[in-house]
Amino acid sequence: MDTNGDFDLDRYLLELEENDSVPDWVDIQDLNRISVEQHQINLGATGVISKPNGTIRLTGEGVDQHSLSLNAAGDVLNGFQNLVTAIGASLRGVQSERGKLPASISEHTKLMLDASPAPGSVVLKFSPNYRPAEDTKQLELELAEEEEPLVEQSIIDLINALSSPADSQEDFLDNAGSIDRSGPRVVSATKGFMETLSDNGLDLDLKWRVPRMGTRKLLFRAAQAKAFFDALDKVDTDSGVISVSAVVEGVSRFPNPHVILKIVSIDDGKEISEGELRPFVRESVPDVVHVSIEEDDNRFQRLRIDDEVEASLAVDATRFPGKSWKLAFALNYWE
Repeated sequence: MDTNGDFDLDRYLLELEENDSVPDWVDIQDLNRISVEQHQINLGATGVISKPNGTIRLTGEGVDQHSLSLNAAGDVLNGFQNLVTAIGASLRGVQSERGKLPASISEHTKLMLDASPAPGSVVLKFSPNYRPAEDTKQLELELAEEEEPLVEQSIIDLINALSSPADSQEDFLDNAGSIDRSGPRVVSATKGFMETLSDNGLDLDLKWRVPRMGTRKLLFRAAQAKAFFDALDKVDTDSGVISVSAVVEGVSRFPNPHVILKIVSIDDGKEISEGELRPFVRESVPDVVHVSIEEDDNRFQRLRIDDEVEASLAVDATRFPGKSWKLAFALNYWE
C-alpha cells in the first residue's frame, strides 16, 4: 500500500518479481494450483498430497481427430521412457549402452501412464512410479531423503536439452552439448525418440508439473524431430571390446557401483570377436577409466586398491562433429 492506504498493484507485482521465494508460474491455472498446494502445506493438511505429473499431447499428421495408431503410441511411450531412464543413468554415472542398469536407476526412473483423448489430439498422462505421501510430514521426509528424485531430475534435463531454439541440423548440433556430455546411452535414446516422432508425423507438447513449482513446458514439432534425427545421424559412433591389464585405483558404490582402473596396457592378442574398436578410437582410451559394474556382481566386494587385474571392457564411443570422442566403459569380466 502507499501512504494513503491505497493498494499499489504495480509495486506489488514488482515485489513479487524480485522475491526469490515466489515460484515461477506460466498461467493463471498454474498459479492457482501452486497456491492451493502451498495453502495445504501452511495449514498442515493431511491426506494424499499430489505427486509430480506430466502430459504428452500429440498432434500433427499422425493424429486423426483424437485417434493414434497403437504402434505409434507404443513407440512414443517406449522412446520417452528410454530417454528418461538413459538421462537418469547418466546422472548416476552410467553412460555405456552395455549391460543391465541397476535397479536404483531403472526403478527410480519408471513412469506410469493414464491416457485420454482430446479434440484433435491424443493426451498421454504420466507420473513417477512412486507412492504419494500420505500426509504433509511424510512428503517433507521423502523430499529430505534426496535433493530431487532421480526421475524428476531426468525429465527436467530432458526438457532443457530439447528446449534450445533450433530448426536446422547445424543448430541442433551446436546446442546439443548436454546430450554429448551425457554419453552414448543418451545419444542413442535421443536419436530413437526423434525418429519415432518424425516417422509418425507427431508434434510433441510436453508439460511437467511438480507440487508447489511452476509447470515446465516443451513444444517439439515433427519437422524439428526430423532435423534433430538427421543431425544425430551424423554423429560418429563405435563400439567394441578391449582386453586390458590394469591396476585398481578406486572402488565405489556411489552413485552406482563402479571401479576406477589405471590401464597399463591394451592387449590386442585377447581381442574378443564381438567387435573391434577402430584404431583412432582405441587411441582415445584414457590412461584412467571409470568402469560401470553390475549391481549384483559379487566379485565387486573382493576388489582392493592396487589390485592388478586382467579385464575385458565393453566400450561405447560417440563423437559429435568437430569434437573429441566421448567414451563410456562397462565391465564384461576380470580376473
